[in-house]
Amino acid sequence: MNLVLWVFQVLLAVAFFAHGWLFLSPPPEIAEQMNASLPRWFQLFLGVAEVLAAVGLTLPGLTRILPWLVTWAAVGIMIVTVSATAFHV
Repeated sequence: MNLVLWVFQVLLAVAFFAHGWLFLSPPPEIAEQMNASLPRWFQLFLGVAEVLAAVGLTLPGLTRILPWLVTWAAVGIMIVTVSATAFHV
């Protein structure tokens, strides 16, 4: 069961890291199309939040330092996801 949890944690972390990195440095060909209704400062905030959440999902568990950060990273991801769902509906 522990292995399954780690696999899902790493997959979720990779997905959020990739999406956060896309917010931080979008390719020029899609930069104008990406969330044109969001100001750039908010895109940067979301990018940093998603990259930090990805790190927070994996690093504390691997190093066994401050393992409670995994819970807070998951809560942060939940807040971002629920907010994105409400924004896009």
